[in-house]
Amino acid sequence: MSLIVVADAHIKPGSRQEQPFFRMLQRLGDSRHDVIFLGDIFELWIALPGYEQASQRAFLEWCRQQKASRTIGFIEGNHEFFVSAEHGDSFSWSTPHSSWRDTAGNLFVHGDQINRNDKRYLMFRRLTKNAVTRTLLRFLPGGPQICHRLGRMLQHTNRQHRLGLPEEQIRFFADQHFADGVKAIYAGHFHSTYQCKHTSARTLYLLPAWFESGQVARIDTNDLQKPVEFVNWEALPI
Repeated sequence: MSLIVVADAHIKPGSRQEQPFFRMLQRLGDSRHDVIFLGDIFELWIALPGYEQASQRAFLEWCRQQKASRTIGFIEGNHEFFVSAEHGDSFSWSTPHSSWRDTAGNLFVHGDQINRNDKRYLMFRRLTKNAVTRTLLRFLPGGPQICHRLGRMLQHTNRQHRLGLPEEQIRFFADQHFADGVKAIYAGHFHSTYQCKHTSARTLYLLPAWFESGQVARIDTNDLQKPVEFVNWEALPI
């Protein structure tokens, strides 16, 4: 059995990636793999009544069905809001926080808070990902229109993956967590493949963005010493 990790699909309703994404879900459903969605699965997902799209509801239905036969994990990315609070029961586990650590010592993280020098984004996150904003959006007239503007703002925040990797910040993040006993780190967000080795047995992996490459990470849960594979979803064994 393998663990499949999907990062940064950035699905937009009606986009050319939408149908391939749901074909991938069908293929995963025909397999025995566990799955973790590492954030930014949708380009913008406000998980409140009146805001959600049909594709997001279909994704939730797939997760609810599949968690009966496999582990389905979900980490909110910077393009997703209140998913865990509103739909936590759709997954085996989910978190609105930046990371999730399993019992084997693997740390899964979206990655949007790794670069602590990106003060503009960190402030934006604090202002938008909180209970007050959630309540305001739930009852605010014209909320969906405001969130359209929010989506445009997201295009101008946290842009370091377009400007080059913050390697010093990535290494600092990795060293901190490896010192705390983490054995491997799997991160998305930066839309790049990259490895930061702490020792021969401890590595931080940056995962490719699904919407650009169609690739996912495949981790052999029976032998965690095997290297992580990045494969196209269509090549996943069933």
